[in-house]
Amino acid sequence: MNMLKMRRLIVFRTLKFAIVITIVIGIVMFARQYLSLYLRARELKQTPAKTQELQQKIAKKLMGEVNKIMESPLDELPTVVTVTDSTNLAKDPFFEKAKNGDKVLIYSKAGKAVLYDPKRHEILAFTTISLGNQNSNPTPSPTTTPTPAPARVAIRNGSGTVGAGAKAKELIVKTIPGSTIVSVRDATLSDYTESIVVVLDDKSTNTADQLSELVKGKVDSLPTGELAPSDTDVLIIIGSAFNYTLSTATPD
Repeated sequence: MNMLKMRRLIVFRTLKFAIVITIVIGIVMFARQYLSLYLRARELKQTPAKTQELQQKIAKKLMGEVNKIMESPLDELPTVVTVTDSTNLAKDPFFEKAKNGDKVLIYSKAGKAVLYDPKRHEILAFTTISLGNQNSNPTPSPTTTPTPAPARVAIRNGSGTVGAGAKAKELIVKTIPGSTIVSVRDATLSDYTESIVVVLDDKSTNTADQLSELVKGKVDSLPTGELAPSDTDVLIIIGSAFNYTLSTATPD
């Protein structure tokens, strides 16, 4: 009889222990699942902020690279758009040289847009833009200004720095499609600080405006002592403020 009671007691304690273990395992599994769901929810909640932070870092990096090549707005962070369908975009002259992976930096306040190749560190195109229907959270929808007519451009190096004319030539050819550099020579004077863009043909006014942005200069009348070359639409006199890294050195 005592043996029977003892066996029953052992079975009861074994079952009790098994039940306790099962409950503990269940609690642990539930806790792990809850913790996993909690961490996932918190990660999803933080994703927009992290994405925005990453986008800002990318924009700042690209902005710094572009500023080493040409002067661009420093008081606003550009909106960066990646080119993903260059074939269809090629119909627009601004995207004529675009490739998938290139970046468009849109400066909405300044009304400017830059097409940039981050792999080769080259500016492929530059234009002014207008953004319509702005609201509290605007989505940039750039509309390029009328495409400037192909211009014949003469460059005069008035900076006093050897090679500045060649640098300006390379930048213009890469950035403004259709422009033809008819000559690159030294200016009469070599002490210009600010570059000067002179319109010799009224049809090239839009091109002159873009050229002045590229060379960090201004559109102005022909300085005293300088000669207007023939068969030329725009004359550029390069000043010492112009700065561009030449990919292939060809002093002019």
